[in-house]
Amino acid sequence: MADAIARIVSEIQFLCRMHHHDVNPTLAAFIARAVVLENATQFPLDKELNEKDVKDLIKLSTERLLESDSPSLETVKMQVGFDTARVEETATLDLARAEREQRESALVREICATRLKPGNDVEALTSLYRKIFNFLVLRAGLDAGGNRPAEREIAAALESVRLSRQHAAATLPSPTPPPVTLPPPPASTPTPAQAPSPTACRSSRGWA
Repeated sequence: MADAIARIVSEIQFLCRMHHHDVNPTLAAFIARAVVLENATQFPLDKELNEKDVKDLIKLSTERLLESDSPSLETVKMQVGFDTARVEETATLDLARAEREQRESALVREICATRLKPGNDVEALTSLYRKIFNFLVLRAGLDAGGNRPAEREIAAALESVRLSRQHAAATLPSPTPPPVTLPPPPASTPTPAQAPSPTACRSSRGWA
């Protein structure tokens, strides 16, 4: 069936070119389908077209496409042109989105793979900053260098975030060491009470 449709469309295009009319395959297929639907008794949908049916369909479709001053044909052309442009635009946008997502993924991997050396690694920080900036420009749907005002706004926002994080880190309270718990002092051994001397007992009883 697909081969038969391709043959019908190709023949319609060929006959139109013979009359100096260029017809795209979408329009030719649309007109052939319209002719089939308008002539359901001649081209029944429940049976396969024979060779005579194919030739008649090509002839009727070509005549329809070669009509002059036909409002219905012009309307069909505009509709087909709109649908074709929409399909092409959708395909272009899908391709651009896929490419952008692939580039974003590559930048994310590079950012995550960046390792800073101990201390003030200026070179690595500058490279990391540039990669993050390129990712933000790409995520915004911009081409590098294509919109300078927008890129300046992105750079300002990125710098603002960096400064705010730096300020937050500087204002964090320094960690206090945990309190040291001293062990309790050892319990003192009670001194045994001494028995009173005999002299003290006599004094308390009034003895001399």
